[in-house]
Amino acid sequence: MLHSKFSTSFDHENQSVSIWITDKVNEEMTNLNLNFYFDESGSLEIKEPSKRESFKYLARHVKTTMPKLKEYLEDLYKDDKILNESYQELLGNPNFRSIWESE
Repeated sequence: MLHSKFSTSFDHENQSVSIWITDKVNEEMTNLNLNFYFDESGSLEIKEPSKRESFKYLARHVKTTMPKLKEYLEDLYKDDKILNESYQELLGNPNFRSIWESE
């Protein structure tokens, strides 16, 4: 589905995703950082015209459609949230030993 490299970082406290891409602008490779927010149900909010244009640019950059990219990021956000919550539960479990702890 997605044919270009990009990186994501989720912030569940702020309900946001940061996306980094590298693109050629004025014949120079430029790093771009785009930020988007999720609503309470985990849906990406891209209704504002400037956010919509940025999202459209991002979808075009990764060679997909806006709906497919939106669904992909929403699924990633939900999976990351579940993983993060599970990890926090493990950290709170007194029987859990990190692989970094010495015996």
